[in-house]
This record gives sequence, structure tokens and C-alpha cells, in this order.
Amino acid sequence: MVRRRVCYCARAGISLDGFKAVIVPETKGLITWKIRGLGFDMLLSGQVPAELGRALQGELMAERDGIDLWAVHPGGRSVLDAVEKGLELPADALAASRRGAGRASETCRRRR
Repeated sequence: MVRRRVCYCARAGISLDGFKAVIVPETKGLITWKIRGLGFDMLLSGQVPAELGRALQGELMAERDGIDLWAVHPGGRSVLDAVEKGLELPADALAASRRGAGRASETCRRRR
């Protein structure tokens, strides 16, 4: 089996070598952004974790074994739980993402 590295940890953080985007049918209204007078209103439905977990079971399972480091946007503990369960990942696979859960803006900007 040939393993491919999608991202790797460097001293300054993680470098992304590739990614995959998937559209999950009939989920359009589960995450919405609306521009208001004072900024953005964002809605993240409670259905997101279940839909995400279900979509990952079918779409990415075949590619899962070729990835040796996971960097998942920390949308919250329930989202990370759904990714872990949906892809049947080991408990420590999302450790770095879990450290940033609930602080998405902090984990997404470059640290000095």
C-alpha cells in the first residue's frame, strides 16, 4: 500500500499538500451566512454533525487509509466526533484539531 501525505507538521505549523471538497446533497440550509448591518449572522444547524458523519462514511472511506495526518477545522466537539466516527479514525487522530475546538479563529491564524 502506498501512503500519501496530504499535510505535514512543520515547526511553524501544518503545511497542506492537498485537499478534497465534497458537496453533500440536500444540506444547503444547514450552514448559512447573512450579511447584516453590523456584520455577519451565521447559522450552524444541530443537524450538521450527523449529516457530516453520514457523508464521510460513503465519500471518503476509500481514501482514508492513504492519509496519515488529519487537520480538521475545529467546528466544535460534536463536528470532530462526527468526523472521527464517520471515518472510523483512531481516538488520537484528531488530537491537534481537538486542542483548537471552540477557538476556530485562533487555530486558523498564523501563530508567532
